[in-house]
Amino acid sequence: MRKKMASSENEGAGEHEFSLDENLTAFEKKDLIDLIGTLVDNHTGSRLTAMDWILKRSNKKNQIDKEQVSRALDEERMWSYWGGARPIISSFNEYGGGPHDEEDDCYDHLYCLQKLIEKGNISKRVIKDYRRVFQMFSKEHSC
Repeated sequence: MRKKMASSENEGAGEHEFSLDENLTAFEKKDLIDLIGTLVDNHTGSRLTAMDWILKRSNKKNQIDKEQVSRALDEERMWSYWGGARPIISSFNEYGGGPHDEEDDCYDHLYCLQKLIEKGNISKRVIKDYRRVFQMFSKEHSC
């Protein structure tokens, strides 16, 4: 069951509630796929959420390759962790450094990234790409 949201016109009144379920069922499959694509393109983290949702609901009936989805999800997470660590590292390489309260966040991102690579579910091509990106980043930020 999805959450029902009160319409902005009657917010708090409870007279007319907006039902996401009811309104979404009026659309065709193609339109719903377009909606999901728009959400994934415009909202950080929604791609990971969609991929995780697909993985959890995959089975022989819907012919989804769990291994392929799992690998893609881990690779997406890897790049997400790097995306979280990279700006923090950059700020620490600037004159005066960065905020020290972000240091633990950076270590957490890098630790999770390392664990994903050690898990062995990431393709050699993606690991090679990551190493190349990391080397270029290191050269740009070396003393």
